[in-house]
Amino acid sequence: MVVDVDEPIPGQVFTLRDCFYMLLRARGGDFDARVPLRVSASPIEPSLRCFFVQSSEESKKVSKGRTSPTEICVKYNNTARSRVWWSPEHNHCLGFVIRKMGTKVRLPKDQPAGDLKHGFQGHWLVLLERSDPGPLREKAVVRTFVIETAPSMVQLWPTAPTIEDDELASAANVMAYEIFKTVCDTFTPEEFTKWYQLYSQTIFIPRIAIELKRNMDRDDPRLRQSFMFASQMQFLPNVPKGILMYKGSYVKGFVTTKQDATATQIMDGLIMEGADARLYEETQASKIMLLCQHLHFKQLVTEGSLNPSDYWFHNILRLPTGRLMILRGHTWTVSRSEDIASEVRRCEMQDVTAAFPDIMRLPPLE
Repeated sequence: MVVDVDEPIPGQVFTLRDCFYMLLRARGGDFDARVPLRVSASPIEPSLRCFFVQSSEESKKVSKGRTSPTEICVKYNNTARSRVWWSPEHNHCLGFVIRKMGTKVRLPKDQPAGDLKHGFQGHWLVLLERSDPGPLREKAVVRTFVIETAPSMVQLWPTAPTIEDDELASAANVMAYEIFKTVCDTFTPEEFTKWYQLYSQTIFIPRIAIELKRNMDRDDPRLRQSFMFASQMQFLPNVPKGILMYKGSYVKGFVTTKQDATATQIMDGLIMEGADARLYEETQASKIMLLCQHLHFKQLVTEGSLNPSDYWFHNILRLPTGRLMILRGHTWTVSRSEDIASEVRRCEMQDVTAAFPDIMRLPPLE
């Protein structure tokens, strides 16, 4: 199979030709400053779309498993099953093998093989060198051409798994990919890591991707940006208002520090002092709504239309009793540490379910 090293691949950071010359320079000690260096091709870190691989004698003695909860262990095709390219500029004696990345999460050997997909595709580029530029008689010999001491390179980019082959499913597939790519391109590494932990698997579940597409096409009022983050909200008169205090950060999570009796009653006793405030997210009535809420929030903040330190919101929650509730809240930052690594927030809230009878009559979202 002919390898087009100049063909741009959507989502890929560099062309294969770019990678080849970056690897040649890195072999001589000149590593491109834009590309980080890791000691192994697996696990991958989702926030790093491209990285050099250069192992040392010390790193070879260490387990190559995950070192942080955000890393993903992956597999690559062996060299005998991979495409090979030889550089005409180097008399077809210097080139690389393109080891394709598997789409499923690699599990430890003592666990049964799983079907969990990680949402990326990619390749591992390994430099080759030979003395005879003649045709290869068998692919197994490629392994002997690997330059063991040279750095290699991994590239990865988001992709959506293939789902049902019909018009709606195809559109949902494209939309899921576009959402994922937008998140990869616009979120900071810390934001992306947190988003990936929360939503990467959800968005690529076929039934959820299809329902997300269907309901956005219908302009479902529950998914509208104007419902989730209306700029002109205010609390309703004569409706109890609760107060909740919490501290932490988006990346590391928030912990509830204080709440009044009204907040406890509104939340049906779900969130208690000292509890992880993300329990609140787990009560969202719909994975689709929660996904849209985070995307709308990031978009509004990026546009400058929403102040992340002072904003209003609507959520639809399913409480432990099974009751659906529309919560209106106003949250703002009370204080922030000097390094901005942690902050204290205050959230005032109301149960405004009675104000939205039309929304409450809609069929449930996935």
